[in-house]
Amino acid sequence: QKYLVKSKDTIPFGSSYKAAVAFENITDIDMDSILVKFTVKDASNKITVAYKRFAPLPGNQFIVVDFEYVFNQISNQGVNTIIFEVNPDNDQVEKQHFNNFAIFTVILEKDILNPIMDVTFDGRHITDGEIISPKPEILINLKDENKNLALNDTSLFKLYITTPNSTTPISLDPRSSDFSFIPADPAKLDVENVAKLFYRPSLLEDGTYELRVQGADRSLNDAGTNDYRVQFKIDTRPAISNFINYPNPFSTATQF
Repeated sequence: QKYLVKSKDTIPFGSSYKAAVAFENITDIDMDSILVKFTVKDASNKITVAYKRFAPLPGNQFIVVDFEYVFNQISNQGVNTIIFEVNPDNDQVEKQHFNNFAIFTVILEKDILNPIMDVTFDGRHITDGEIISPKPEILINLKDENKNLALNDTSLFKLYITTPNSTTPISLDPRSSDFSFIPADPAKLDVENVAKLFYRPSLLEDGTYELRVQGADRSLNDAGTNDYRVQFKIDTRPAISNFINYPNPFSTATQF
């Protein structure tokens, strides 16, 4: 009745939840600075506890106790509980404690939408079996619709390469020197949530390679049911690999 403000009970995954409620000193005796214990129990019953001190509370007055929490863990998906406990463990002497609690229920919607992944070689999409540069710039572009969970971790990418003389895929580490990572800008998530991973290998062995890539968002939704796979060839011998006329089609003349 004195004061109560809170976010919606159901929020998207990765959102912050805010709640504020009045706590009144119903005696004539002044209280010192008020200690509040905040307990968050997530959907898997994991407990997180935080403490915060608020201003002193004179007799017959009230203060507003507020709390904000970001629900961005997989274990938060489902029903969560936030408990406010004022003056825990008898921090200040009190006759009764049963009315020092406020409980809020927060339902976190599951993020089930897949991110979108795009792979280009030197700025273009290649066909399967195409010849490419032995030192290409391969860009893996990952985009997610979630405006609360920035794509900011290289662990969201899984990459494997098969070389000409091996049939066993080699796992690639996006933290190695062959890679550079540009995370999503947290200040621009309302506009776009995009991460870019650049892979710049030196492929000096001639023959056929295969690259396999998978990306995921922070909710661990894969970009696709199947990994992106493409085969490409490296041929370091001087040669003309594409012999194309232009313009094509033509009416009276063309050039090769």
